[in-house]
Amino acid sequence: MRQKKIFFLIVLFAFFAIYITSIYTNYDVYVSAVPNILVIPAGNAVGVKIYSEGVLVIGSSVVEGVDGGSYEPCKNTKIRAGDVLLKINNRSVEDITELVEAVNSAAGQEVEVTYKREEKIYTDTVRPVKSLDDGNYKLGLWVRDGTTGIGTLTFYAPELKSYGALGHGISDIDVKTLLPLEEGTLNEASVLSITKGAKSAPGEIRGIINSSYTLGNVLKNNEFGIYGRLLNESYFSPDKEAIPVASRMEVRPGKATILCTVEGSIPKEYEIEIQKIYNLSGKSTKSMIVKITDAELLSKTGGIVQGMSGSPIIQNGKFVGAITHVFVNDPTRGYAVFADTMIEQIM
Repeated sequence: MRQKKIFFLIVLFAFFAIYITSIYTNYDVYVSAVPNILVIPAGNAVGVKIYSEGVLVIGSSVVEGVDGGSYEPCKNTKIRAGDVLLKINNRSVEDITELVEAVNSAAGQEVEVTYKREEKIYTDTVRPVKSLDDGNYKLGLWVRDGTTGIGTLTFYAPELKSYGALGHGISDIDVKTLLPLEEGTLNEASVLSITKGAKSAPGEIRGIINSSYTLGNVLKNNEFGIYGRLLNESYFSPDKEAIPVASRMEVRPGKATILCTVEGSIPKEYEIEIQKIYNLSGKSTKSMIVKITDAELLSKTGGIVQGMSGSPIIQNGKFVGAITHVFVNDPTRGYAVFADTMIEQIM
C-alpha cells in the first residue's frame, strides 16, 4: 500500500511538472516572437482622416415626400445601422456623392442595394422616395463615408518605414463599430486648447489639422490602432533617438513616462505610474492600468483626455506600451496596450 501511494505521488508530480513546463514554454515562444527592431517613440499630435469602404449606415429616417406624405423606404428591409452600402443596382458607391447619384439615376424605380455586414454580403430592394426638401430621391437612411479627428502618433519604425498610432481603432461615434477602411491620411496637427478632464466628464484636446502636410497613409484600422507608411521621414529631427521594444514580460509595475503633446506641436515627457499588469498571454487594449502622476500634466489636462490615446509609454529605456482609454470616474487613471501587440500590426 505504501509503495502504491509513493507511485501515485510520483505520477502526480510528473503531470504537474509537465503542465508548468508547457505554460512557460508557451510564454517563451510568445516572447521570442517580439521583433528585434528599434522604434522612435513619438507623442506628436496628428490629424487622422479616414475614408470608409462604401457608405456606412448609422440610422434610418423618415422622408417627407413631394406629395406631402411621410415615408420610411427601408422600414421593411433588413438593412440596419452598422451595415456598409457597397452598390446600388450593381453600381459601386464609395462615398455619399456617388450614393446620391446612383439612387437619383433610378428615377424613383425600385433599386437593388448591395451591402456588407460582418464580412458577409447581402442584397435587398428599396423604392426610393422623392424628397420635398431638396428634390432628391432618398432611401431614408442616415449615412457617413468617413471621419476626421486628432490623436497621438505612438511610434515610427525606421527600418520598416512604418508607424503606429492611437492604440485603439477608429470607430463610428454612432454605431460603435470600426470604420471599414478604404483609405486614409495622417497629417500634421497642432494643439490649440484643452478641456480638462473631471469625474464623469472626460476632457478633450482641441487642435487644428494641417491638411497640406501629409505625414503618411493609413493602411490598417483595427482594434489596436491605425497603422501605415510614413511618407515624410524628415518629420522627426535627426537627434530623435530610437529605442528597443520591450516584451510584455519585461514590463513592471512602477515608475514610467509618457510622451504627449498638450501645447503647440512639440511633445514632452511626463511621469506616470504603471499600477497593474495583466493579460500576459492575450491581446487587449486594456493590458495595463496606468496613473498620471506628473503635476504639470495634471494641472494642464486633469489626467488622460481624448486625443492622448496613443501616447507612448517608456520604462527603463524601452518602449513598453501606449495609452488607450481613460477611466470615466477617475481621469488620472486609464488603460494601456502592450508595445509588442502594436508592433505585431506592422510586421
